Amino acid sequence: MAAQVSGGNSQFICLNQGVYVGPPTDGSTAPGFHEGGGKVLEYGQTIGVRGVICESMTSGVRCSTAGHGFFIAADAQSLF
Repeated sequence: MAAQVSGGNSQFICLNQGVYVGPPTDGSTAPGFHEGGGKVLEYGQTIGVRGVICESMTSGVRCSTAGHGFFIAADAQSLF
């Protein structure tokens, strides 16, 4: 399960493969499983990308733009 905000709407989407977040953090170029790049958004931190602001909280992650967005947690998901 994933969610996205695009064109003023938010929606849940199904993914049949992982999301690419950057090159392996271990520097390996060999085939096989590696941890992806990217950074962990620690509790209380926010990040903005293309007008969408996401905030990480102990209760989950909330992302929004122009009044639309989503909230995702281990036990709940919602769109607004």
